[in-house]
Amino acid sequence: MTADTLADGRVVVTNTPPAEATHHLVEELRIGDADGAHATLFGEIRGLAIDDAGRIAVLETQARELRVFGPDGVHLVTHGRNGSGPGEFADAVGIMRASNGMLYVPDQRNTRMNVLHMD
Repeated sequence: MTADTLADGRVVVTNTPPAEATHHLVEELRIGDADGAHATLFGEIRGLAIDDAGRIAVLETQARELRVFGPDGVHLVTHGRNGSGPGEFADAVGIMRASNGMLYVPDQRNTRMNVLHMD
């Protein structure tokens, strides 16, 4: 990293990458398959949450579903569907996980907050 002070007093910082890459990405888990079952097809993901047991909740807004997968990537359960009734989503915009394990899913079009548990 270098820092230069310009004539007008502004400081310009330039990050210089290391000569060799120091980080390597290693795939640990893959969820999704273009030729797989419905639960593993994704169109538009708007949120992810992971609980203490390693289960992964995926908010798939094209299908208007909250899908839960085990730590090994196996589909466990799907919550929701398209609509405006109880347990249905119209325009869910994300997932927030509370410390008590509950998932909060705001739905703009239905003007409500859905509260779910991964089970």
